[in-house]
Amino acid sequence: MSSSQKPVFYDPTNQRAKKLRFISLVLGFTLTVLLIIFLISILFVPSFTPLPLASFIKESRQKPPQQLSISASKAKIIEELEIKRAEEQKKYALEQERLQNSKKPLSPLVIGFMVNWDDNSFESLKQNFEKIDILSPEWLHIKDGTGNITLDNEGLQKEVTEYVRSRNSNLAIIPLVNNFGWQKSILHEVLRKNSTRAHLISELLKYIKDRKYAGISIDFENIDDIDQRNFSQFIEEISSTFHAENLQVSVNVIPDNPAYEFKRLSLAADHVILMMYDENIATDPAGPISGIDWYSELLTNLSKEIPSNKMIIAMGAYSNDWQGNNKAEQKSFEDALLTATDSEGVISLNPISLSSTYQYYDDTDKLHTVWMQDSVSLFNQYMIASRFSPAGVALWRLGGEDKSIWNFIGNSFDTTYTPDSVQALLGDVTYSYTLDYESDGEILKVTGLPHTGKRIVTFNPVTGLISKENFNDYPKPYVITQYGKSDRKIALTFDDGPDDSYTSKILDILKNKNAPATFFLVGENIGSFPSLVRREYEEGHEIGNHTFSHPNISEISQTQLRLELSVTERMIESSTGHQSLLFRAPFAVDSEPTTPDQMIPVAEVSRLGYLMVGMHIDPSDWESPPSGQIISRVLSQIESGQGNVVLLHDGGGEREQTVLALPKLIDTLRAKGYNLVLVSDLLGKSRDEIMPAIQVSDKFEKVSNTASFSIARVIVYILHLLFLFGLILGIIRFFMVGILALIEYLKERRKTFTPGFFPSMAVIISAFNEEKVINQTISTLLSSTYPNFEIIVVDDGSTDKTLEKVKETFGENNRVQIYHQENSGKSTALNFGIAKTSADIVVSLDADTIFPPVALSKLARHFEDPNIGAVAGNAKVGNRNNLLTKFQALEYIISQNLDKRAFSVLDAITVVPGAVGAWRRKALLEAGGFKSDTLAEDSDLTISIRKIGYTITYEDEAIGITEAPETVKNLIKQRFRWMYGTLQVGWKHIGALLNPKYGSLGLIALPNIIIFQLIFPIVSPLMDLTVIVSIFATLFTYNQHPESFSAGSLQHILYFYLLFLIIEILGAGIAFLFERKEDPRLLVWLIIQRFYYRQLMYYIVLKSLFTSLRGIAVGWNKFDRTGTVKIDNLK
Repeated sequence: MSSSQKPVFYDPTNQRAKKLRFISLVLGFTLTVLLIIFLISILFVPSFTPLPLASFIKESRQKPPQQLSISASKAKIIEELEIKRAEEQKKYALEQERLQNSKKPLSPLVIGFMVNWDDNSFESLKQNFEKIDILSPEWLHIKDGTGNITLDNEGLQKEVTEYVRSRNSNLAIIPLVNNFGWQKSILHEVLRKNSTRAHLISELLKYIKDRKYAGISIDFENIDDIDQRNFSQFIEEISSTFHAENLQVSVNVIPDNPAYEFKRLSLAADHVILMMYDENIATDPAGPISGIDWYSELLTNLSKEIPSNKMIIAMGAYSNDWQGNNKAEQKSFEDALLTATDSEGVISLNPISLSSTYQYYDDTDKLHTVWMQDSVSLFNQYMIASRFSPAGVALWRLGGEDKSIWNFIGNSFDTTYTPDSVQALLGDVTYSYTLDYESDGEILKVTGLPHTGKRIVTFNPVTGLISKENFNDYPKPYVITQYGKSDRKIALTFDDGPDDSYTSKILDILKNKNAPATFFLVGENIGSFPSLVRREYEEGHEIGNHTFSHPNISEISQTQLRLELSVTERMIESSTGHQSLLFRAPFAVDSEPTTPDQMIPVAEVSRLGYLMVGMHIDPSDWESPPSGQIISRVLSQIESGQGNVVLLHDGGGEREQTVLALPKLIDTLRAKGYNLVLVSDLLGKSRDEIMPAIQVSDKFEKVSNTASFSIARVIVYILHLLFLFGLILGIIRFFMVGILALIEYLKERRKTFTPGFFPSMAVIISAFNEEKVINQTISTLLSSTYPNFEIIVVDDGSTDKTLEKVKETFGENNRVQIYHQENSGKSTALNFGIAKTSADIVVSLDADTIFPPVALSKLARHFEDPNIGAVAGNAKVGNRNNLLTKFQALEYIISQNLDKRAFSVLDAITVVPGAVGAWRRKALLEAGGFKSDTLAEDSDLTISIRKIGYTITYEDEAIGITEAPETVKNLIKQRFRWMYGTLQVGWKHIGALLNPKYGSLGLIALPNIIIFQLIFPIVSPLMDLTVIVSIFATLFTYNQHPESFSAGSLQHILYFYLLFLIIEILGAGIAFLFERKEDPRLLVWLIIQRFYYRQLMYYIVLKSLFTSLRGIAVGWNKFDRTGTVKIDNLK
């Protein structure tokens, strides 16, 4: 009986390894080249040659009046004012010098008033956050005469509050309440009664406390003189109530209204805010908003009634534009500056009021006069304010100011300025909030970039004021030219596709109606449905870029934006062979930006050569309103002249109503005389100009990108297919194994055995370097209750003291035979032992296994049946001393032993384990004994015995306690040997696979090895990967667009995956029901064990496959025993 054969898979010539290496290198090189080309094409973001479009030519205007020379009388007035201002400055300087030892330099509080009706106000807060001490947003209005209040835009209030608090700053929020519209009657009703005043105070207190703000700012204007006393009473009452809650109260007053009880107000409130503007209001003739002398005189008078520590000086940061005797239009500084630039108005500082002003002619040649509160005017006012050492200054309002204000506002009042330092503060002028839109239409192109202007100021150190101002160069904002305004032309556009449920239906409708459309595609959807993209192009429609993952482009980095555009552009090219110059931002974000901050992504898109396509006709079909509403909304907006581009959706959600609306919408628009066109037609361009074919030089790149996208698509498809395949396999296995194991369990309970059947038995132990465990194994065998057995120990050339220890302990025991051979391998050692015995039954035992006393009897009783060729016992892990060994103990119970129990019914057991199993010697010899051509000699012999007609059965009461690897390294060694050996056995007996001649062996046992021991360990971790990828993809999607987020696909995957886990848990529970003596606490580790083992088995299976393909020699690679399994474990 020879056991020496060439190992299965072994290639002594090494040719197979060379071929595999060559194939791997070619495949790896090909994939690497594809990946490099793909990455280069993505990272090097494509930019297009700008498409020539019609230039916008501004209408010529009449030149503004030239500045006239100053008359002698006016010059005299200016000279006298200069002397007066110099004397005032000298007086202030002397006073400062006198007080310098007793008074510390004062850095004033800075209060910023914010409004909800101008986005720039919030933008200013963001830009100047660190320079503001108190934010006073206009958030509350008196609703009626009973003292109820209304909240202005609660959503924005919450957003601003979260923004402020997320920065962990000391910025206090003190909301402002006013009588919006300056209604006298409502104020009169509220102020005249104690009850209504108390109710208003209660409402305000609740609002402030609920939101944890710092106080309230009262801005009641247009108060009737007869109500002033009640107003003062109200301020005293609210201050008393709020102060008790440690909350602040400030009151805003009109400084030139003597009806106010300034002293009384200042005694009650924390701060009195003097609104030092509106010297000339909109209904007055044109004049300064806050002339310096008016401003200075008022402060002088008010300082006698209001203590400096209560005084806040509010400066107006806006401009008034008067045309003739008409009411002035209030503008921000930047709007006024842009008007001056476009009209060639000349901004100068009025020498008397020290306020900035200019004149211009409008498009109808009407003369306008503009007075501005720019940083020059406000610098002078700030200098005058410093003389009164107020508690702080306030700015009305954020978003309307000249950005240069922030270079000095908040500076200590004792700061010394020089002409050079003032020029440095105010010289550079930029646009922070304003954009310049030109022409009309929904297609945008950035045609001008920001440019810093230069302002020259003359600062007079004697007066401490700026006396002159002129611009050498006006600044320029972003210039956005709009295109596409056309009469009776409508472009239908569809966003967020392609989608297999709706895009094809929409294309069918468009084809049937012969109607063109423009589709803005999401890159990740292109990857799923490239054929729909090709169809869109082939049927005459246009395609635009809608980013890859549909993010809010205002919230992502420029790098991500470029990648989003690049990937999607490459996908469009690979699907159609054409580029696209059209882009639309997801969520319509920044389709018409209003601030330079919003312009950043738009400018980048434009820099790359894209045209940004907006839409003024939006029926909000993404909300899935009824189809009739979609149609009526579109028609209403079109007929009111709102625009030419209609926004609809063919993806991103449920779009059935859009599909239903489309045919009637097309028919109705045509019936009303509208012509349906592509976006390119609105520009006066052809589709080929908007979607040029890729260049010949880019053809190879297109092919490689197409291959890359196809590979990625196939990988995703395979992952989902394997997920489904793994789920089906798991379900099939659960029911098959569960039912069969139950049948076997019930069958064994009813089975009877003949008492006194004790055939001769030989226990053969092959030992190589087992000095730590061998004696314990033999000792437990000798304690067996079986009456008729011998022990044969074959030392396989051990290099430790295995042989010496066995001889020393058992050399005199006549039931133990001890042999030694040169190291030849386990199979040779076992065959050597078999040759030394004539026993009917052979037990081949691993040297680390402990047998309970009844184990041999439980194995032997099955051999009364002459058809039984071998019996597999119930192996248990004895060293459950760490998490890894507990995992293995769990695996033995719910996997290996449950499988043996189940497959015993079908006579499909494929391995009688070395840890606990018995063989009929006759069958063993007929099968040729143990072979050395595989590393799974026990499995090889099991299948060989089955092939010659014997039956293999399972005995769950024959327990063998074995030592499991205690480290990951040793576990990998063992499991690699098992898996590689199983591959060898499967390949060796491949002829029996699906061969009816071998019955259940060929039809069930061998397919089970291939499916559940080879394929399933590969599929299982990929199922985990599918879930993980889906979770991350869903989180990414939610982060990019939470408003339209749907977790539908993830939910489906999680439902199925949860079903898979439940099936595994139920299967484990069944296994433990069959082994009631087992510790059920092991089940606690089931889920972790499954995740851990799946990844480990994935690695081991792949390693085994590649090793078999290479054909290299593989040794036993035995791990060292620790001897941690003790006889006590038998209990």
